[in-house]
Amino acid sequence: MTFRFVALLPNGRGGLYRGCVTVDGDRVLDVDVDRPGSSDPPADFDFTPHVALPGFVDLQINGAFGHDLTTDPPSMWAIGPELCRYGVTAFAPTIISSPPHRRQAAYDAARQRPPDYTGAEPVGLHIEGPALAATHPGAHPPASISVIDDPLVEEFAGAADVIALVTVAPELDGARALIRRLTAEGVAVSLGHSGATAAQTEAAVSAGAAAFTHLFNAMAPLHHREVGIAGAALLGSGTRLSLIPDGHHVSDEALELAWRLAGADRVFLVTDSMAGTEAPHPGIYRIGETSARCDAAARHSSGGLAGSLLTFPDGARRFRRATGATWDQMAMVTSANAAALLGDDSRGGLAAGKRADIAIVDADFEPVATIAGGSVTYRRPNRAGRVSRPAVPTAVGVDIGGTFFKAALLDGMRPGKVHRRTTGQDRPSDEVLAEVRQVVDHLIGGATGDVVGVGIACPGVVDAGAGTVIEATNLGWRSVDVVAGIGADLPVPVTIEHDVYLGALAEWEAGCGVGRESMLYVSIGTGVASRLFTPAGTYRGRLGLAGEMGLIAFGDDAKVLESVASARAISEEYSWLTGRQASAESIVAARRDDPAAARVWSAGIEALARGIAAAVLLEDPEIVVVGGGVSNAGSELLDTLQPRVAELVLELRVPTAIVRATHGPHSGVVGAAIHAGAKSALRAF
Repeated sequence: MTFRFVALLPNGRGGLYRGCVTVDGDRVLDVDVDRPGSSDPPADFDFTPHVALPGFVDLQINGAFGHDLTTDPPSMWAIGPELCRYGVTAFAPTIISSPPHRRQAAYDAARQRPPDYTGAEPVGLHIEGPALAATHPGAHPPASISVIDDPLVEEFAGAADVIALVTVAPELDGARALIRRLTAEGVAVSLGHSGATAAQTEAAVSAGAAAFTHLFNAMAPLHHREVGIAGAALLGSGTRLSLIPDGHHVSDEALELAWRLAGADRVFLVTDSMAGTEAPHPGIYRIGETSARCDAAARHSSGGLAGSLLTFPDGARRFRRATGATWDQMAMVTSANAAALLGDDSRGGLAAGKRADIAIVDADFEPVATIAGGSVTYRRPNRAGRVSRPAVPTAVGVDIGGTFFKAALLDGMRPGKVHRRTTGQDRPSDEVLAEVRQVVDHLIGGATGDVVGVGIACPGVVDAGAGTVIEATNLGWRSVDVVAGIGADLPVPVTIEHDVYLGALAEWEAGCGVGRESMLYVSIGTGVASRLFTPAGTYRGRLGLAGEMGLIAFGDDAKVLESVASARAISEEYSWLTGRQASAESIVAARRDDPAAARVWSAGIEALARGIAAAVLLEDPEIVVVGGGVSNAGSELLDTLQPRVAELVLELRVPTAIVRATHGPHSGVVGAAIHAGAKSALRAF
């Protein structure tokens, strides 16, 4: 089965973009930017404004929905389908310390996959015990904790086909030998339920241990003279560590501590859920041989915690609020790191060739839909009265140009209806801004959700901090206070920035620049300007001017690029030659039958090609994105421009791809709205 869906996707830099994912069978076939107005067939599902993440991977599930996995291991096949309601697409059924016959029953159950099974995939058992420290049993029955001996080693090795992970206390006799044997068999080892010193822990890591089980819980606490296993876990660089973010096992401050020291590459979340999690009714439930009362938390008769009642979305939501992790980082801690621990490179990412295991979530990490193995296994029913904040703040974007301004509401990284009004040097600035305010009021009044801000893209020399346009020659503006002119009594904040920067921002965050290491954005409108973007930041050019490309001189008469290649220059030159007024777009369309149009277009393309070639050689971008009004020429522009730029740079470097902006002439509107939403998020944080 092949299908396509649209959703917001992490862009690799902490933000989101509107992407289209194609699923073919149990694999992701393609992931691309959703391009407005493209000729692609419509998507089968549109999940915007919700976010698509790699399906959640939970490596510690003791039980759930009334089922205990240690005493009833076949129930893993009943638990798996239910987990899809929570975005979990892969899990490790966890068997706590218990007699050998319990573990054998689990091995047998894991090997007996039901025919036509659909649900979260058991990726292998997590054997948590019996090789634990008797001093740190947690909820494990002390009688079931045992030493490491040859029969236990051989038992684990013989079940390596169904064991994914084993938790071991590193201070036990024989621990390092067991770790070496397990890793040789392809089984990952995690350290936990331990009072080990830092030295004992580091020795176990050197033997092959790759993770730490539920950091801080059932472990010796940190001490300033002996940091112990917890300190070694936090300071290590090549291991991963799991956390139970339920508010009972660890505080929010402990989550933040682990996050700051270990970071996005090492932390992964687990629920440690037990039978009482999402059970039909509260009461007494088992975790192995131990009974626990389940109300606010699961606690055994002595008052200690006995697993958790946590669901994965609740844990992810709490973790994100405690740490401020970005969407990209949340994809790491909820999926990628756990998959990597098991050496499973088919999971943990949203990319071509990966398993089609996908969780679609809202801004609170509540699942909207789950795709497991290429099948839609869960869709959230419409719930009357449910309020769900969009994952991307809804904001108004306004792009003020030399001939007209455009404004639209951005919700889900795609603008709604774009409103256009005229500007120009013959209209006073206060008149234009009053009309902008009218359109903004109309857009805010018609929004279905809360609007967080208004972003304004302005031409010319812009003082963003002061909210003013110092000078915009194409508008005839000098020292115009844009924020005051638009934002008086407006219920949301107004921010302004240079139009080229915001057009580039739209492409970098949500368009052709997604997934790139560097992007040169070239705006060809009333003027010509450029902006270079890299992960380290944005760069206006060597002169510090947003319009620097437009000031490049070329040819014997040393004309500047903007005087030949801009939309205004093309229109003026054509008018001078023919006595007729025409837009740059219509001149492009007429160039095959109109010699004057062909002459003007040819001169403009040559100038533009030389300017882009110079910028490519200077800045070495991975991709060149062309936006602005002239980008409406589409393939006519690219088909002419690409080969000429390639010819100019060929002797010095491999030609750079030149593409049209995803949002076309609306990039400024989209960028302004993204900018307003980001500013709002920073204020809220």
